[in-house]
Amino acid sequence: MNTKPKIALACTSFSGGGAERVMINLANKFIEWGFPVDYIVISDKGPYKELLDKRANINILTNKPNKKAKKLSVVLNYIKYLRKSDALSIMSTLKELNVLTVILAKLFFKGTIVIREADTLDRLFNEPTKKNKILLLFMNYSYKYANCIIANCKETKSDLLKNINNIATKTKIIYNPLDLKKIKADALAPVATTFDIVTAGRLTNKKNFKDFILAIEIVKNNYTNISAAILGEGDERKNLQNLINSKNLNSHIKLIGFNSNPYVYFQNAKVFVQTSLWEGFGYVLAEAMACGTSVVAYDSKGAMREILDDGKYGILSPVGNIVKLAENIEYQMNNPTSKELLEEAVQRFDIDHIAKQYLDTILDNKWLDNE
Repeated sequence: MNTKPKIALACTSFSGGGAERVMINLANKFIEWGFPVDYIVISDKGPYKELLDKRANINILTNKPNKKAKKLSVVLNYIKYLRKSDALSIMSTLKELNVLTVILAKLFFKGTIVIREADTLDRLFNEPTKKNKILLLFMNYSYKYANCIIANCKETKSDLLKNINNIATKTKIIYNPLDLKKIKADALAPVATTFDIVTAGRLTNKKNFKDFILAIEIVKNNYTNISAAILGEGDERKNLQNLINSKNLNSHIKLIGFNSNPYVYFQNAKVFVQTSLWEGFGYVLAEAMACGTSVVAYDSKGAMREILDDGKYGILSPVGNIVKLAENIEYQMNNPTSKELLEEAVQRFDIDHIAKQYLDTILDNKWLDNE
């Protein structure tokens, strides 16, 4: 008979983002260690569902197509779950769901409430819409009622403490977990096409893949047969393809969509590039390093300096300087970071180490008294 306490994990969906990957990895590791897991999602959509351990108890909050009916269904079904739940603790991730989780769990849940902040707050300030202003207000109201807040890097924590009141004593840093054994195994899978330079992430303005395209345009002047790929899907696909077309780079850069095994592309590339304008942790950067691939990353707001240890494990490139970005890519092609250094860099993020930190936090009853 299993005497270990149940843990509830809440995420918006199974879509292919970093926050979703973190929650899947943690759920699988907790289950491996013998902890029963309730996995709560608003929407039963996304490619990561197939990666979730089949022993997880999936709770889908809505299947309503109508927008208003969907919102009401989510709230009612979440309340229903929380009232009946026998989980010792619940942890959610992503801002909107965090707000909802704290408010409802404070009213209807008996266990510990933990929220995980996956990103800095730049989106809320860079896009000052009415919706984002309201979200910030609700974060300020609700976050202080969580028993613990986990930030995925120093920058995320600093941003939270700067903009959200009364949470300093309950906020801590835990990095994203990397399943290093699985990454290395998946990286050895066969692949039909390989690329010299790769990048990956949701195709959004935040990820700033246009700078990647412009840098490759410069690199091809010295490396006429260079090949590059952007892995991911998103709203910017059409604009990025139009830019590739306008620069006559179709034979050099491919948009290859989302792939559940990006590691095979990372492993076979000479350089991985990250051009995000801001990040929380920047999952794919560390994943590429785990594949033994040299990296170049914009020195933008986020965990890039932490992951690269101020440039020890890869090159930090000045944001927006396309010429310098191209130079740094070429440098890494010719002077790759040693495999030993890259191996050293990612050991900090090994899932056994990180999941233990999460588990200690989630199940630490002292947080119940930390109001």
